[in-house]
Amino acid sequence: MTDIQAPQATGLETRHIFFDTQVYRTYGHDLGASLLKVFAVYIEEGIFVLHTTDITLREVSAQLDAMQSELVTKANRSARLLDRWNKKLHSKHNQLAVPDHLNLPVSPTKAYQDFERKLLYGWNVKRHEAANLSMGSVLDQYFLRQAPFDKDGSKEFPDAMALLALEAWCEHGNEKCYVVSKDKAIQRAADKSDHLIAIDSLDLLLSILTSAQGHSIEVEVEDALVEPPLSDVLESTISENMGHFGGLYDGDKMDGEVQAIEFTTLDEISSVTILRVDKDKVTCVLGIKIIVNAEISFDDMSDSIWDGEDGRYYGVETGWAEVEDTILIKLFVELARDDDEFVLNTFQFITRDLTVRDYNSDGYPYK
Repeated sequence: MTDIQAPQATGLETRHIFFDTQVYRTYGHDLGASLLKVFAVYIEEGIFVLHTTDITLREVSAQLDAMQSELVTKANRSARLLDRWNKKLHSKHNQLAVPDHLNLPVSPTKAYQDFERKLLYGWNVKRHEAANLSMGSVLDQYFLRQAPFDKDGSKEFPDAMALLALEAWCEHGNEKCYVVSKDKAIQRAADKSDHLIAIDSLDLLLSILTSAQGHSIEVEVEDALVEPPLSDVLESTISENMGHFGGLYDGDKMDGEVQAIEFTTLDEISSVTILRVDKDKVTCVLGIKIIVNAEISFDDMSDSIWDGEDGRYYGVETGWAEVEDTILIKLFVELARDDDEFVLNTFQFITRDLTVRDYNSDGYPYK
């Protein structure tokens, strides 16, 4: 392997991301906007973890309430103007249709409810409680004129509390988090933190990631992962940490449950996403297909009898089956660069549950 003179700090410093409400406003609070859909794919793949706070969600709710109220007010005003216009016309044939009167929205609006549902359950956002934080720390920042209160007239209490909640989480877990915002006060506050990293826009965040992905070291990492000694270390790491995973069953066995699951072998490295390249280390997210052997318990109905009067089966026994399946897992890894070799330094499983699939031959596909 040739020595690669990698530049220092090429790529993301962390995969944890926080969006200020300004980001959501930029895209019209539409989580289906093109760039946000790209971001959502990275969330699904385990590349990014999005964070928010209760205060941030309250602010988004207030923004959507205000936007919908404004639309309703304008629509009702237009209806009144149309009605006045029609009264000027002698012939009803020439009159314009007047829409029905609209009631002001009830908070939270359905627009916000859809937004929250998508964010919490579609994007699996990590939500932090900020509203119940002690006001002491916030007031200290305010009276000391520290960012985001460092300008005359600043009243950025919601932003300050949200950033303090993020700071506390990062400090507890020794993590960092990008704060995406064009708000200069928020950027200054993040810059003063040891854990928060201000970044101007989502476009810039994605460009940092893609520049790291396009780095020439990606091929070197892929080659190293499939050859000893790194392939052996990776396989033993997964095998020794199978207790980390939960087992879920997806198949046609009645009330099937995974009782035990064992690692058999590493099948293939299906994807490598480079997050960051430093002179002495590389961080990335791996997609790895592993072969597992699972023990499944299920309701064996073969000797049972249906009692129509009681409406139940009698004589149901517990059956057992062994199922082999190939499952894709996601793994966050940091590889140290030791001369011409890559060494597994740290790792973190992104995948939490392994879903074992098992269908019979009556038309259902197996995996």
